[in-house]
Amino acid sequence: RIAVETLRCILREKNVTFDEWAAIYEGILDERIRAGELHPRTKGAYAPTLKRGREAFGSFHLREIGNPELRRFLEPYAHLRPATRLVHLRQLSACLTVAIGDRYLDTNPVPAFTKAAKLKAPKRGKAPFEDVELERLWSEIGKLDEKVYLFVCRFSVETGARLGELIALDWRNVDLLNGRVLIEYQYDDRGGGLIEPK
Repeated sequence: RIAVETLRCILREKNVTFDEWAAIYEGILDERIRAGELHPRTKGAYAPTLKRGREAFGSFHLREIGNPELRRFLEPYAHLRPATRLVHLRQLSACLTVAIGDRYLDTNPVPAFTKAAKLKAPKRGKAPFEDVELERLWSEIGKLDEKVYLFVCRFSVETGARLGELIALDWRNVDLLNGRVLIEYQYDDRGGGLIEPK
């Protein structure tokens, strides 16, 4: 923590490059992981985006990053679906938003670029939670006296099990030795009781 704070103080006095800021940002993620605010997978999820940012505009100062640089950032992802490109832009935007809070950047160029490029994910119902949102959610649920809620919510997110499927689980459906759970029924709260799952 001291090393990251020292680096922040030194770099606050000058115009920071993306390479320098990415190193600080990774340190911030490490701090949050040690504090239990983030899961280590979150840093892993951000790694490809930060690597691509270093390749596209690593030596540019943060305040120099604009639409041409962001177009260059997206070039290798041109063959990917809009939703995947948006994930990388959202992660880059999250990184740059923290830079604003630390006064290394005045405005985040990513939201305006995303809007101008008309990049939109196809509508498929409600969007799933992002890793950062989930970590905030786990932190808040973990404050409850009944820890079972945290385990049930994490299990649901990690397995994709629906609420009715969780309610219908019985110990005979759980194989602790092999780490398996059999979703055999779902509970229908409209009077159907236990029915076959979707």
